[in-house]
Amino acid sequence: MPKKPITVLLVLISFLTFNVHAQQKYALIVGINKYYDKPGVLHHTLLQGCVNDAMCMKNMLLLQFGYRNYDIETLLDEQATKEALLDGFENILSKAKKGDAVLFYYSGRGVWMSNPN
Repeated sequence: MPKKPITVLLVLISFLTFNVHAQQKYALIVGINKYYDKPGVLHHTLLQGCVNDAMCMKNMLLLQFGYRNYDIETLLDEQATKEALLDGFENILSKAKKGDAVLFYYSGRGVWMSNPN
């Protein structure tokens, strides 16, 4: 068996084990299908599964890992603004204490940018 799947599996098991025994559990979940070329003009190729992936993650955290609905912030498509993300992080981090679990989940498109510096 290749090393990468084993490593990924071990990291996932470690995360889930830690996460189950945390004092409090907080999550910020982001799913973005819609991207824009410019304000009001959708990009010609929209993603189709990212919002669904985000909602599946939320449901898994609620049903299998003991997260409470009011401790999960979910931002979908247009809701996922820079301001909303920063507010979401600030909100969670202001509540979290040592021993708590904080999860950030993102499903969407990345971006490639040139950085000559």
